[in-house]
This record gives sequence, structure tokens and C-alpha cells, in this order.
Amino acid sequence: MGKGTYNIVKRNGDNTIRQNVHKLLEIQDPYNVIVISADYHIHFEIPKLDDIEKFVNLEELYIYEGVVDTKKLSGLTKLKKLYIDSNVIDTLEGLENLTELVELDVSNNMLISIDNIKNLTKLEKLCIGHNEIDSISCLSEMVNMRELYCGSNKLTSLNGIQKMRKLEILRVKENNIGSFGEIVNCVNLKIFSHD
Repeated sequence: MGKGTYNIVKRNGDNTIRQNVHKLLEIQDPYNVIVISADYHIHFEIPKLDDIEKFVNLEELYIYEGVVDTKKLSGLTKLKKLYIDSNVIDTLEGLENLTELVELDVSNNMLISIDNIKNLTKLEKLCIGHNEIDSISCLSEMVNMRELYCGSNKLTSLNGIQKMRKLEILRVKENNIGSFGEIVNCVNLKIFSHD
């Protein structure tokens, strides 16, 4: 079995440096790392998030198809982009501290609730599709949202999107939504896909 690698980007003054490592522990200066992306295939060993909390200046994190404990991410308060889709996550505990997030992808997991992210009001893009979520009402204060992907869940209404005046893309296919009246205030909506 091969080993997965992390692709990282470090800030060095005005320059950025790209580097590949097999373990986060190999990185000598975690304070300068701004991007971490796990690069592996299904037949590779899944990279571990050992010592992820040392990367306090991390702005982007991409971890696919591995078990991720979201509580380990709670101290990464400078994150702007977090892609942890296609994992086996059943809670978003710890993400409530990540108030600088602009993009969040937690699709293809085992989530039943997204209440932990209700304070992430800077979010512009949210991907929560292919989970077991039955309500998005906690998104009611996300006035900066531009893209919302919530297909293949257990939604019965779109309560929560009423203040999303900047929303341009809304995908809600494969849910049990009976009425779409909530979209009336989404005056910038360009793409709306539903059953």
C-alpha cells in the first residue's frame, strides 16, 4: 500500500513555496503554512491530521475520503476555505470557531445537523449535499451566501434562505420540499435546480 502525501504551500515573505510531505510532523515551520491539501488515491493510506492545531495561520485545508475529527480544526481560526467532503463526518463540532470561513464543503458525509455553523456569517459558498440533513433554518443569518448546494438530503423546506439576497446558485434536488416560497427574496438567483 502506498503512502499519501500532503501538498502544502508556505508563505515566505512575499513569496510562496510549494512542498510535498508524507506527514505533517515533517514540516519544520508550521506557522508559515497557508494551504494543506491531502493528495492520495483510494488505494493509498489515508493521511492523518496529526498536529494540525500547530498550523495556526492556515487559510485553506482540503481533506477528502478520510476520517476527519472536526474538533481538531477548532483552533484554525484563519481558515477561509475548508473542504472536508467525502469523509465519514457525523458532526461539525469545532467548526463554530472558524468565523473567517468563506467556503465550506462538507458534502458526502453522514451529517444530520449543521447547527454548529450558524455563526459562520462570512460564508459565501456552502456545500452540504448528500447527507441526512433535515433543516437549514440555522443558515438564516448568512447574508453573504452566493452558492448553496444542499441536494440529496431530507429537507422539507427552504426556511433559512430568506435573507440570502446575494444568493446566485441554489441546488436542492432530491429532497422532499413541498414549496419554494422562501426564494422570493433571493433577488440575484441565477441558477435554481430542484426536483
